[in-house]
Amino acid sequence: MTKRAQGRLAPRFVLCRACNHFVRPGARTCAFCEADMAQAEADYESALREALEATAAVERLLFGAASPDRR
Repeated sequence: MTKRAQGRLAPRFVLCRACNHFVRPGARTCAFCEADMAQAEADYESALREALEATAAVERLLFGAASPDRR
């Protein structure tokens, strides 16, 4: 390892939820797909909530409302 690299951490990047590429923190738009980062994150969170709710509904249908938590 060179002296210059000693003690330095790799920069942290954030995931663009629209295209799944990593971009610099604080970027307002993705350098790859030009998506609005805040809107892409909000859309992702909304879709995730819907998927979790659908999963819970299927589990209730399959295992009944009084079944133990399967997670």
